Amino acid sequence: MAYEGLTPNPHAWRPILNRAAAAIRQESAEPITRKEAERMARHFIAVLVPRRSPGKKASPEVSAAAAMKEQGKKWNVVYPAVFPNYAQMPLHERSWRCFNLRRAVAAYLKRRRSRAPRVVTSVNQE
Repeated sequence: MAYEGLTPNPHAWRPILNRAAAAIRQESAEPITRKEAERMARHFIAVLVPRRSPGKKASPEVSAAAAMKEQGKKWNVVYPAVFPNYAQMPLHERSWRCFNLRRAVAAYLKRRRSRAPRVVTSVNQE
């Protein structure tokens, strides 16, 4: 969505931002602290900048290996199940593909953990 009058020149945006800041200051009953202003700025940036589109989907090999690792299987069981002809692969190719699979599975699981909802528990229960 393009707005009239907004250009890549930051000096052109200053009057708009100044008016918004003045409106926020008027709404606030107390003076705004620097910490609150920084939180507002982070929120403003999050609203202003569009979110990135989802990345590339994991390969079937990575998805299967991640599922097996979540079940607690060891890598020496995962490799033959995921790679066809694992036993016949040359040693250098096998080690390279195993290295790449481990990295991809670690990244896949890390992304899934970061998206999982966090459970908040009360610490001060008396």
